[in-house]
Amino acid sequence: MGMDGFRRLIGELHRRSIWQVLAIYLAGSWIALQVVETLAETLDLPEWAPGLAFTLLVVGLPIVLATAFVQEGRGLGGDGGSGPGSKAPADEPLSEGQADSDPNLALGSQESLEAALSLFTWRNAVAGGIAAFALWGILSAGWIFLGPGFGGEETSGPAAGGTDVAADAVQTIAVLPFANMSGTDEAEPFTVGIHDDILTQLSKIGALQVTSRTSVLDYRDSPKSIGEIAAELGVRSILEGGVQTAPNRVRINVQLIDAESDRHLWAETYDRELTAENVFEIQSEIALSVAEALRAELAPEEQAAIAVVPTTDLEALALYHRGRELFADRTDPQSAAGAEIALEAAVEADPEFAAAWAELTKARSWLLSLGTADEAGVQEALRRTKELAPGSFEAEMAEGYFHYYGRREMESALERFDAAARLRPTDTDAIQARALILRRLNRWDESVSAFEQAAALDPRNTDVLRNEAQTLAMMRRFDESLALFAQALELDPSNVFLLADYAEYAIAAGDTALAATIVTENGLAGRPEAWLANQQLAWARLDFDAALAFVNGAPPSQVPFYGAFAMARRATANRRVGNEVRSRAAGDSVLVLMESFSVPSPGWREGIVSMALLAKGRNDEAQAVARDCLELVDPENDALDDVAVATLCLVLLGEAGDRDAAIDGLIRIADRPNRDLSSGWLAHGPAYRDVLGDHPRFPELEAKLRDVERAAQGN
Repeated sequence: MGMDGFRRLIGELHRRSIWQVLAIYLAGSWIALQVVETLAETLDLPEWAPGLAFTLLVVGLPIVLATAFVQEGRGLGGDGGSGPGSKAPADEPLSEGQADSDPNLALGSQESLEAALSLFTWRNAVAGGIAAFALWGILSAGWIFLGPGFGGEETSGPAAGGTDVAADAVQTIAVLPFANMSGTDEAEPFTVGIHDDILTQLSKIGALQVTSRTSVLDYRDSPKSIGEIAAELGVRSILEGGVQTAPNRVRINVQLIDAESDRHLWAETYDRELTAENVFEIQSEIALSVAEALRAELAPEEQAAIAVVPTTDLEALALYHRGRELFADRTDPQSAAGAEIALEAAVEADPEFAAAWAELTKARSWLLSLGTADEAGVQEALRRTKELAPGSFEAEMAEGYFHYYGRREMESALERFDAAARLRPTDTDAIQARALILRRLNRWDESVSAFEQAAALDPRNTDVLRNEAQTLAMMRRFDESLALFAQALELDPSNVFLLADYAEYAIAAGDTALAATIVTENGLAGRPEAWLANQQLAWARLDFDAALAFVNGAPPSQVPFYGAFAMARRATANRRVGNEVRSRAAGDSVLVLMESFSVPSPGWREGIVSMALLAKGRNDEAQAVARDCLELVDPENDALDDVAVATLCLVLLGEAGDRDAAIDGLIRIADRPNRDLSSGWLAHGPAYRDVLGDHPRFPELEAKLRDVERAAQGN
């Protein structure tokens, strides 16, 4: 098209008032979109509602412009349309060369064109606009009254904000720590308890995958956006809220947010009298509302479980939460003992509180494994749990821990943990309990899979990551193990127990340089809690004086077993530096300690006693006790502890003089997952290197371990 043609086109557009029509249409469209946005927010319409309106307006634009062009050109404003009339001449006929040489064909083409152009009338344009608006209204009304599935969509609509949730998607949700709106330290435990209980309620819904409490704690007062937090936790929805208490009143506000769009799915404020019944009723209502907003269907038994009021005593509830918090930190013996005290007070305040009895069963079972509780107390707590809540998740978990910690009946423990996991398939505690038992049953690959499942549900739980890293190291998959330790350390860089494990397993992998870096760069050398890791590293460096200093710095323990073990290590360290007087004195102390308590796990008592006898120079007796130890353990019953005890007693047997039996036994168990037997330990552990290193069959042991480790690393 030349310049003259372009000028004629512009003139024609101007003559036919196209610019005015375009301006009017755009202004009207902007007003329409504002109205649609307001309706969408007011009526809680989904995100597609404004988008659909915009699409319809875009589609209508060329139709309106074409209508204006045709009608203004024809001067047919009075055709029944509503557009302005025009005096312009009718469109000119087809020019020469535009029609076929056949006159009939030319006439037919012009008639077809006229028929097509006759559709572009203002009446049809207005009717089309009304139809488009009606379509938008019908779809929006259908969404409101018939639900998010209206029209065949697989999306879930919002309750208060309008965001879609896929019906067939996994409903992943994290509950952030609730804000203490009261602003007092006294109100903090209550706020934490409310958060914990809501997590428990939501975990009863099988259609929801709820991130565990451990992983969300780091996000208290976090400056990160909802989208950032959700991405880090791997969830789609976030529940957040606050708790405010006043004399005899409680106010809880909550809001459910779709992380992808940062829009509200549901929100509510509860303001009621402060009673235990009201607190649990609010929590139940929150759980049901969240399930509805996420389109998570509840089975009748799940609805019944959510409706249960565990206790009507606020004091018992507070003590229960305190006990749970302390038991979660049970690696500290003081915390475990404190948990038992708090839970005993809870069931005294409300003897019908089944969940508190269940938690007390777990705490006492753990203390029984340490030799500081009696089985009768565990049995009583378990009996009351099963009477009050037979077949419940809490009862299954409690009985599982009794068989695990208290009785060392691994198959029975797994049955109970499996039953608990069936009741709550996404509960991290149940999944990790299964993982811990599976490795003891020599089902190591299944154990790793269970840890991975728990880590997916609770990605910031360093206890899960630490246990998985330990398991991989025992399987001699050192590269994976050390990488997982490093990942856990990024989440919790000040965790001394995590650091100590990381250093010890680095030595097991033969990387003493990494172990030294972990110790020095994280201030581990000055931490008495990490005395064992420091001693191991000092021994690996042949620095026995330093090893003795570290073991002498071991903090006193309220658990007799831990205290006796530390004293036995002290006796061994003194023996290695040639201090026979102190070695014998420490050995005497160990023998006295071992008479004052029981050790439920077989073999550990004999192993510690054998260490003490060696320290006193009574090698024949030490050898006999080490053999007794080996008779007691059964790796088929416990592929973790019994293998570890067998390894200890075989090494002691060699130190006591029977090196042939020690080497034979170690070669037999070399292909089993083991935390204390690896190429790294052979090279850097003094008991192996100095006592057995010159034995004729020591190279055979080294070669077998290398083959096992190569095969494991190839997995």
